[in-house]
Amino acid sequence: MLVVDDRRDIRYLVQSYLEEAGAAVETGGDGQAALDYLEHGSPDILVLDMQMPRLDGYSTARELRQRGCKVPILALTASAMKYDRDLCLQAGCDSYLSKPVQREALLRQVDLLVRRGQTLRVLVVEDNPMAGVALRATLQSLGCEAALVGDGEEALVKAAAEAPDFAFIDMGLPGMDGWELLRRLRQQNPRCRCVLHSGRSADEVISPEPGLAFDEIVQKPASRDQLNAILFP
Repeated sequence: MLVVDDRRDIRYLVQSYLEEAGAAVETGGDGQAALDYLEHGSPDILVLDMQMPRLDGYSTARELRQRGCKVPILALTASAMKYDRDLCLQAGCDSYLSKPVQREALLRQVDLLVRRGQTLRVLVVEDNPMAGVALRATLQSLGCEAALVGDGEEALVKAAAEAPDFAFIDMGLPGMDGWELLRRLRQQNPRCRCVLHSGRSADEVISPEPGLAFDEIVQKPASRDQLNAILFP
């Protein structure tokens, strides 16, 4: 992988997170370094800071795409605003991550980009059979490999065996509720993106403890377009 950022401390931090996860990492200090490297090399992923002197990330990404480079680009941006995200995607980046860089968020994004083009494994945890079957069918129509279970204990067994990329979780499960399942999935498989699929709106969802949060919240019944946006941002 190639990490490009003009700040040495951020380069080192991102490099250390990726190397701890088993990746081989090269680094560069500006956009020109990325262009030079990619003339001859082809990393699995380019982690690219957007705000750099000399040649910024937006110009770098556009130039790479004009050259026909298909390496997935993960943008690092100082802002989490939708406008900035859209600018990154318009420049040719495949996904984005706002600073400060958090280890698990970085590894989840990298994992998704590595898996892009591969079949996503999705676990549906829903005690209402009709709702579960409908959601599974929509996910399968999007090209996912989707499994359906009816409670939290089944979900943990299935997740341990199959290591899903996503878990769509209903809040009102029998026995173990959605929050407890989320807590245990985070411990079991931190890279799995957990989506609350509930009758509640996002404004009505209140975490029982600091730091415990779903990656996405979508209200039932989720449309195909909503699911597509979550799975393939």
